[in-house]
Amino acid sequence: MQNSRYIAYRLLYSGLGSIILGVLLLLFAVLLPDVCLWWCPPSVPQQVFAPTDVPRDLPAESDYREEPDTQSEAVTMIDSRPVEPVRFNGNCSGSNRIVGVEVFASDYAPQSQDDAGNPTYYYPNHTLDCRPDTSWRTVYRGDSPWLEYTFNAPVILTTVLLKPGYDKADPLTGRDRWYQNWRVRSVRFEAVFVTGGSCILDWYDIADAAVMQAFSLEQCVGSQEVSRLRMTITDAHPPQDSDPRVFVAISDMMFEGFIYE
Repeated sequence: MQNSRYIAYRLLYSGLGSIILGVLLLLFAVLLPDVCLWWCPPSVPQQVFAPTDVPRDLPAESDYREEPDTQSEAVTMIDSRPVEPVRFNGNCSGSNRIVGVEVFASDYAPQSQDDAGNPTYYYPNHTLDCRPDTSWRTVYRGDSPWLEYTFNAPVILTTVLLKPGYDKADPLTGRDRWYQNWRVRSVRFEAVFVTGGSCILDWYDIADAAVMQAFSLEQCVGSQEVSRLRMTITDAHPPQDSDPRVFVAISDMMFEGFIYE
């Protein structure tokens, strides 16, 4: 009987100890889940799943290209077109490219004669013939006569050159015609652009000298192409001769600028 009681007590105490040990192990696992006492199961590699809405066969990153701005490229192409410097008028020859020019005028003087009886003409295109002994001439009463030059090809005008009077000596008597006539003192330029706009510049105090004189149009024209240029005489030096004439004259005109190749 005593042995049986002893065994029962031993079993009871063993059961209580197992319960207590089990509770302690459970608490240890809950409070410290990442700590292994005897054995840990092998880790399973994490799998990454692609989203189901991502298309397959996507292009490589290098295949992505930004669409070109065709408008900007067109503007750049126009602005970067090569240009060729030119010095030109209607009938002159030279090393640079010659651009055709047509000229019109508000009026021109009728035919006259020199002292030897030779006929003399004063057509507007005489300003473009590169001859100092010919001239455009018209009656001057302070009424703003004009010359207008139309270019056969658009041109970026930079400079206008003119000889502002009648630079001729009579072939028979040698009489100087310069001071017999009015000489240009100031003019107004109106440049008409290919785009349809225009700009205006005034040239004051032109020297009273029988030489080609230059005036820059760059402040007005810039890089815009010009199709037509009108020059209006706004003032003139009066004759200084014992036999004066009532005409104002321009012997020669010339233009400098650029044209697109």
